[in-house]
This record gives sequence, structure tokens and C-alpha cells, in this order.
Amino acid sequence: MKTIETLGFAAAVLCLGAMAVSGPLKIAEAYAESSIVYTAVIDAGSSGSRIALYEVRPGTYPEVRAIGQRKRIPGDEGIDNFLDHRGGVDKNLGPDAVGEAVIGPLLDAVAPALKERGVRDGDVIVDLLATAGMRSMLKPIGTHDPAEIEAFYDGIRHFIAKKGFAVGDIRTIDGSAEEGLWTWIDVNDRYRDAFRGDKAPVGVVEIGGSSVQVSYPTAAAPDAAKNIYAVTINDRSFSVFDRSYIGLGPDDARKAMRIETRPAMAGDAVSPPGCSRPRIQAISSTAGWSGLPARQRSSPPAAVPPIRPCCRSALPRSALPTSSAAPAPSMASRQRASRSRRSAPRRSARPGQSCPRPSQPNAPRPMR
Repeated sequence: MKTIETLGFAAAVLCLGAMAVSGPLKIAEAYAESSIVYTAVIDAGSSGSRIALYEVRPGTYPEVRAIGQRKRIPGDEGIDNFLDHRGGVDKNLGPDAVGEAVIGPLLDAVAPALKERGVRDGDVIVDLLATAGMRSMLKPIGTHDPAEIEAFYDGIRHFIAKKGFAVGDIRTIDGSAEEGLWTWIDVNDRYRDAFRGDKAPVGVVEIGGSSVQVSYPTAAAPDAAKNIYAVTINDRSFSVFDRSYIGLGPDDARKAMRIETRPAMAGDAVSPPGCSRPRIQAISSTAGWSGLPARQRSSPPAAVPPIRPCCRSALPRSALPTSSAAPAPSMASRQRASRSRRSAPRRSARPGQSCPRPSQPNAPRPMR
């Protein structure tokens, strides 16, 4: 499988389809009959949707070339938002608007690449594969039943067909048996050449917006009940453990922080119940500064504020009471105070609070 200019997960999805690897994504009849196949994959992630257009030469070890792409539509933070009528730039669009707001612009973005090659829209199979954002919409995690989800996907299918494309798989994929496993294949093919050479495959930890996937090869026999799956590509076979953990992605982590913290802190603090709340900055490499309160989004801070010990005020340092009239203590007085604190008996935490003692000699002591 030769993947050129891949886009990660989407490329792995397409490679699996082209090779008809065991799993729910099956090769279409057109794949077997044509020397070159054109297909578009919409990766509907929890942070937004992107499309990749591929030129595929099927075979035991197919060649997959990315010839067009669009990474994100402005205002799109996941098609799952449309289910809750929070889609679009103004966060007020419902399920019926997802086609015009997201799917249409993505398909229009790859039209020039098709025109350049003389490929008709009807000869392009369009797959939309949604990940943890849509998985979290389904009851009991979310608030929508299977019928609502399927009706939402039916609307997307009709929109794609109306645009003149061939409709492929439009659905939510499994985090373990599909999403994480496909990423494992893509990484080990592209960076390890594991399906042609002698290099041993590696494990992968994939951090998405709403979920985390952990996958690695194992000597255990394939058993779906234990999250161990068989992968055979180019006559090379592996058993791969893969499990998805929903809710551990940085987007969902920030949401949990904002829900769990006190309203007065505006989502700036988080800590276990019964303990004071050290102030932290929520920073994500996936979504940049979008998870920070609005007043902090203009520019990154010069330095992340220190996380203060337990049993102290959660207020920002600037909000703590200060006295401009008191002179700064001298070095000698600070040293005497430090020796006095070290020799003084430890005080217990107040009821309902727990102060962990430092486990290392140089670790900072809890502030009294």
C-alpha cells in the first residue's frame, strides 16, 4: 500500500476500502472493475469536518494518492452540533442545515481537481465517516436515539446524491474496531513500511477531540470481545489490540472543566472535590486557544501560571489581597522564616480538605 500525501485517518480508511480488509468497510464493485478509482472521504470529527479526494489503483498493495483536500469550513466545530441546533457560525443551525453549511462547501472544494482530470461527479464515491463527536450523541451518553441519528444521516445522503455524487458509507464508525485500527495501519504503513519490509510495527496513541485510541500489536489471538483484531495486508498478518476511550480528548476535557468548576471562576479552575482549585490554563495542540475564556484568547500567555498547592485559595494571584505599604522582607528575614516553617509541627488540613505530602525531598511543601 503506497500512500502519497496522506491525511492520516482518512487515508487509512480509504486504504482499507481499497484492500477489502476484514471489517464493515467493503470494497465496491467499481473498485474491482476499474484500473483507477476516485473516491472522497469526509472525516467528520468532533472538532470539525475535512475532505480528502483520492486517486486509487486497487490491488494487494494499492497505491493511494491524495489529489485534493479541504481541511475545515469556517464555523464548523463538528456535525454533531447540528443535531443539537448549535451548528454554523452563529451556533443556531439544526440538522437540516448541515448539507448547505458543511457538506456542500467540502464537495465544492475538490471539484477543481475532478475537472482537471475529466472525472464526472457521478463517478466519485463519497463516504462520510463520523467519529467520537457523533458517538457521544447517542444515548445513553448523549440525548439522541438511533432513529434520530439515522434520520440525520439520511439527510446527508440525500444532499450528496442531489449534488450528483455516488453515495458511499454515511455513518458513525466504531472507535475500537475501526477508527483506532485504521490509524494504526496508516501509521505503520507510512512510517514503518510494516506491510512490505521487515520492520516491526509500533503502537499508536491517537488523541482526537473527544476520544483517545490506544493500539499496539500483540501475540494474542484475535478476539473482538477483548478488543484484539486481525489485520492482513500484502500477505502480512498481525493481531492488534485497539481500544477507544471516549471523553478523554482535549475538547471533551475542556468541556468537563467548564462544567465542574465554580461559576465564579468562569471555567478557569479545576480540582478534585473537597480541595482548593489551582488555576490552570487549558491548552490543546488540536484546537489551539479555542477552549480558553474569551478574555484570554487574544494572545498566548507569556508563561503558564504556576499551579498552587492544595488547601489554598483558587483566586488568581492578582486577586489575592496585597499591601502596598508593607516593605519587602529582607533576605535574612526570609531565611529565618523558612527555617521556622521547617521546624514547626505540621498542621492538619481543614475538614473536607486533603493536602498530599510531597513524595520527593525537593518537592514544594504545602503552603500554610
